[in-house]
Amino acid sequence: MLHWANKDQYYIKSSESFSNYAFRLDDARTVSFRLVTADTAKDNRKDNDKERRFVLIEKHTRILTDEEGDEIEEELLPVTEENGANGQELVLRFEYKTMPKNTPDSKQEKLVADAVNTILNDANVKARWLTLSQREPTEKNPHRTLLEKHLTQYTTRNITMDQHRRQ
Repeated sequence: MLHWANKDQYYIKSSESFSNYAFRLDDARTVSFRLVTADTAKDNRKDNDKERRFVLIEKHTRILTDEEGDEIEEELLPVTEENGANGQELVLRFEYKTMPKNTPDSKQEKLVADAVNTILNDANVKARWLTLSQREPTEKNPHRTLLEKHLTQYTTRNITMDQHRRQ
């Protein structure tokens, strides 16, 4: 008698598989990409007129509830400097959201380029995080920066994981 290895196993879709991403600079400082929100398809429905993309968040305030049930306002900025467990950390916040399909502004490559420009033009980044603008060229992209390299890896890996989960 043959037994299948996946007998009685079930596929469970979960948006919790999205991961944050961090990399360390030569001077031991850390750059972290954090996902603030993720809008995923519900009940395996396909949104044929939309596609999901990673976008640098806009500055906004969100309301959280603490353990006592009190509401706390938290201001979220796209780019912040924090003192992490291992020293100074640059935190870059993203959201995974739906965008209109097949428009030039919804291409992930353009969204990555826009995010890189916004981040590299931030006053704190210009003052203390110049390493991010160092060139890490490829044959296809001779002007690629260190930041763009890591941001492309982050978005590509997570988009691929989400597409795999939806199949």
